[in-house]
Amino acid sequence: MEQIEEKRPDCLKEGEDVWRKKLYDWKKVYQFGAEEHLTTDGEVLNQIRRELLQVCENYFSGTTAYDGYKKKIPHTVKEGYMARETEILEIAQRLVKKYTQSHKFRYILVKRPWLRRADRRKLQVDLLVGRIRKLEICVKRKDLLGMRIFSKEDELDKMLIEVYQKIYK
Repeated sequence: MEQIEEKRPDCLKEGEDVWRKKLYDWKKVYQFGAEEHLTTDGEVLNQIRRELLQVCENYFSGTTAYDGYKKKIPHTVKEGYMARETEILEIAQRLVKKYTQSHKFRYILVKRPWLRRADRRKLQVDLLVGRIRKLEICVKRKDLLGMRIFSKEDELDKMLIEVYQKIYK
């Protein structure tokens, strides 16, 4: 019985550390989004919330701190919630306009039907065109998750230049 009582302060300290980290993660995702996840921010936030509930039960149940931590658990968020949705939409719209008006992209589209399927695959023509078309579709459908996934400007710029240089030769 004495060993349990001795471990309790360490257990509470560990619980507080885990709690702080999870709460920090929740606030960060709520404000900035979770780009590394291929899911909505709402789903990520609700998962972190469930983890906070679990931390509360595992570390603080039966203690006086339990109610205080339980009250600090963030609210449930709509599954479709996306942080920075206006910014995501603006970036995606700008990129669609940029690429569809790009001389290099239009050149690739003109040359594409004249390339053999194996060459298109080897040169990554279909991959590039597919990503830009998917981004365009996501903008039309107002699919924020898709826009965030396909709005990788640096990656698309690099791919566009590489594909263009290979075809233009």
